[in-house]
Amino acid sequence: VKVYCLYDPKYDVFIKEVVNIILDKYGNDLHLSSLEEIELISKEDISYETDGKVLSSRKIIVTSRLYELLPTLNINDLLENNNYKLLKKTLYHEMGHITDMTFMPKLYKCVLDNDEIDKNYIASLFWLEYIAERRTSGFENVNDLEICDDIAKRKWNCSMADPYGHYNEKNFFYLTKILPYFMARTKEPALR
Repeated sequence: VKVYCLYDPKYDVFIKEVVNIILDKYGNDLHLSSLEEIELISKEDISYETDGKVLSSRKIIVTSRLYELLPTLNINDLLENNNYKLLKKTLYHEMGHITDMTFMPKLYKCVLDNDEIDKNYIASLFWLEYIAERRTSGFENVNDLEICDDIAKRKWNCSMADPYGHYNEKNFFYLTKILPYFMARTKEPALR
């Protein structure tokens, strides 16, 4: 797997180290034979806030958001840092999607190869995100409930389904994309 960051040589070295750590620790649980590239891009290069995304069975991108929050790029000094754990979780989550493509190719095809947002797309997206997030919920003892609080505080009144913008409480696509994270992270009913 080619792992790289083209815009910052320090991040290039760092992400290679992090991916190696994840593969050493969790690689036996993953099926990544189709994966060719993992690229770290600037968060400015994507029009919405995300920490990672599978572009195809061959490529994952992660954004610089969490990397920019780190106090150092020395891994030995980051072992207890939550942002470091979250960026590892993001990589593992996206690698999990690649793994799941092996076992659920029709669902992934429905999402990755479909230009139309229809009921099959929405249902597939929901369950694929739920399965991937369920696997990584509590990853390395990090429970990121901030997104859950944000979802609960919003007044949802969906009147559109736009996968390319308007990431707010009016967008049914956005709700469908983030609701599985809420469901997986709040396994305990008291959290809901």
